[in-house]
Amino acid sequence: MAAEILQKYLFRISGVLLPVYGDNNPKAKNPAFVISSFPHGYCSEPAQILKEDGYCIQSSDNNIYITGGSGMGVIYGVTGFLEDYLGVRMLAPGAEYIPVRKDIVLDPINDIQIPPATIRIVNGPFANDTMYKYFRKLNTIEDRWREPDWSGYYVHTFNKLVPPEKYFDAHPEYFALVNGKRVPHGQLCLSNPAVLRITIEKLREEMAAHPNIRYWSVSQNDNYEYCQCEKCQAIDAMEGSPAGLMLRFVNAVAREFPDKTITTLAYQYTRKPPLITIPDSNVMITLCSIELNRTHTIAEDTGAASFREDMEGWGKISKNIMLWDYEVQFSNYLTPFPLFHTLQPNLQYFTKNNVIANFQQCNAQHGVEFAELKTYLLSKLLWNPDADEDAIIDDFGQHYYGPAAPWIRKYFDLLHAECKHYNQFLDIYGNPVQAADTYLSDENLKKYNAFFDMAESLVHDDSVLLARVQIARLPIMFSEME
Repeated sequence: MAAEILQKYLFRISGVLLPVYGDNNPKAKNPAFVISSFPHGYCSEPAQILKEDGYCIQSSDNNIYITGGSGMGVIYGVTGFLEDYLGVRMLAPGAEYIPVRKDIVLDPINDIQIPPATIRIVNGPFANDTMYKYFRKLNTIEDRWREPDWSGYYVHTFNKLVPPEKYFDAHPEYFALVNGKRVPHGQLCLSNPAVLRITIEKLREEMAAHPNIRYWSVSQNDNYEYCQCEKCQAIDAMEGSPAGLMLRFVNAVAREFPDKTITTLAYQYTRKPPLITIPDSNVMITLCSIELNRTHTIAEDTGAASFREDMEGWGKISKNIMLWDYEVQFSNYLTPFPLFHTLQPNLQYFTKNNVIANFQQCNAQHGVEFAELKTYLLSKLLWNPDADEDAIIDDFGQHYYGPAAPWIRKYFDLLHAECKHYNQFLDIYGNPVQAADTYLSDENLKKYNAFFDMAESLVHDDSVLLARVQIARLPIMFSEME
């Protein structure tokens, strides 16, 4: 697959179709691209440092060696080479830039790249496009938790593990006691040994049916109705957080399946880490930042102090953390949501605190505010949190908006500057009316529209570029109507 991708794009760049040979084919000769994955290949460093997705690109003796880790590394090595050394750009599904070059001349290469995050998900349909996913080095939930035609166990799984319609009538004691009453659709009573037994039996059955799935979620339902029975409350008090009982339960499950990774949530009432129990090595903690103001970086926002305390607390007891972050206004996907300045510092902060997996929830689909740019930028930062953010944004704009790019950038910069100037609270459940006197004031909307008028005038004779500019303008139109 990796060799075929390289062959295809080299042909599109140069018009030359290079043959592909296996290792022992006598027709293979120097100079050549030599593509291989761990444990084979040529790399000046031990190949195991590449882990699953890292890669090594090195030139030697007129050959270029692309060596990948044990997972997707060899494909990422090829797409990384095409992007970083030949100028290919995969901007969005169906939107790519292929330079035409008669001659390809390269300086000596010694490039080893290893991402800090083993899971890099930017949710939405973009990553369902296979070649886009390869170039952007993104995963999907399906890559880890699901199979075709099977929804898997990703998050909020208590009702799947112990279905209330099956057990509640005969065994209400399996379910949470809330305000003196057992409730079927709250949480489970995690101190009840029968609940643990049923959970393990259900997972054993599902794992037998889906043996290739490595990640399984044992996680709370999406509500605050956790159990208040005497035994559960006693453990909660001892642990200083309901996360303690949750973790005891999840650890017990994980010990039954040492070859799997069991994921659970640190979310809402379980966000605070426990005082006593620590996660087993095959337990992944999924920490959620749902409550935060998106105007400021997490490391600096005074309102994020409790989240930082929890984040850093989990980082001290686990090296297996997944961060579920939010970059969109759920109630109005089209609303201008100027948080791009927070993306890089937040990812750097997460990495510092042992986050090795990311789920970036920005609902990236055509029409959502700057969906293509946001997905592109996040993919770059998930791979390398220290990349040059401004250079990435400018490079994307140049290739995606063409001559209109400078005016789109003027809009982008003013939008963010005005939001920060007014210290506008960015709420993921807000609406544009909340900003009607700040960054979406009548005066600012006039300025934004003037920028888009100029942008459209520069690409009016290119239907593809014009459509992209008009899509970028939709959030301003939506704000005016609201």
